[in-house]
Amino acid sequence: MNLNSNNIEHNSDFYSSKIIHIENINSNYLIFKINRPSNFNYNAGQFVSFKLSDDQGEFHYQYSIASNNKNKESLEFCIQTLGVGRGVQFWKKLKIGEIISFKNAQGNFNIVNYNNPIVFIAGGSGISPIRSFIYDLLEKNTHIHLVYGCKLASSIPFKKEFIDLSKKYSSHFKIKIVAEEEESDFVIKGDILSAIKNNAHLFEKNSDFYICGSQEMTKAVQNELINSIKINMNKIFIDNA
Repeated sequence: MNLNSNNIEHNSDFYSSKIIHIENINSNYLIFKINRPSNFNYNAGQFVSFKLSDDQGEFHYQYSIASNNKNKESLEFCIQTLGVGRGVQFWKKLKIGEIISFKNAQGNFNIVNYNNPIVFIAGGSGISPIRSFIYDLLEKNTHIHLVYGCKLASSIPFKKEFIDLSKKYSSHFKIKIVAEEEESDFVIKGDILSAIKNNAHLFEKNSDFYICGSQEMTKAVQNELINSIKINMNKIFIDNA
């Protein structure tokens, strides 16, 4: 494959970009960046399908884009690396400088009404599309609550970044971060359902709720919102990580 000086190429089916940054978070998550092709466009909330390969052959995995869309230089992704699946093993071996192929952005997880206050609820790597949404909304002065849960306080992707953003945009960006097994500065020990229930009085009237995480987590959160907090179903939007 002939790549230009930025190690980026695009044909009718796939883009190919170079890995430019890798960050491992306590062996639980991996954050990586690739060069963003100049003609690659996406909306916050969308995902891409990566073409991967191992000794068993070619396979595909879909991951939500975690980037700030204003960043025209790179695309960022957050992946859970627990378990022994093919995808996990591939990402654990990833090295800076390698070339990876992916398709155009896809998906319909989007903000329905920018005028309404928004509550984002994310679990683990489900923070990826939520992070992209947040950067899209902060400059619009949309009122945002983020409830973000992980198993360990020491393994929370983008934790410091969200804390810093909540200070910078304190008038309209509030966060609540919870961890099931640890606590630390700005992180409360507990589960995400308790965090929702305990902070429901802070959610603004007419808020829309956007949820992203495992299928089990999103279902439990949806039930909590509908049955305990009495949120109308048409105010809840879900994407499974």
